[in-house]
Amino acid sequence: MVLQVENLGYWYTNEHPLFQQVNLTFEPRKMYAILGTSGSGKTTFLSLLAGLDHPKEGQITYQGESLKQIGLQNYRKNRVSIVFQAYNLLPYLSAVEMY
Repeated sequence: MVLQVENLGYWYTNEHPLFQQVNLTFEPRKMYAILGTSGSGKTTFLSLLAGLDHPKEGQITYQGESLKQIGLQNYRKNRVSIVFQAYNLLPYLSAVEMY
């Protein structure tokens, strides 16, 4: 197990949760797809997995250690990579040059 999600929940208002009690285990060398309609919380879910935001409930663990223990900044800097759909790079530099 590389990444584990336990009882994850997120909402903008209490009346309209995006998702609640999500439980998943991501294993090495496997591919996963996150499917859903527009506005269903796919991007928010990925933001939580990437450590860009805190879940409202539940926890995410990376290699057995919670993201709270690791620290989100440390996690983003040393343990996860993100390629955004709209990656907002400088138009005159490639992704490699930006790094």
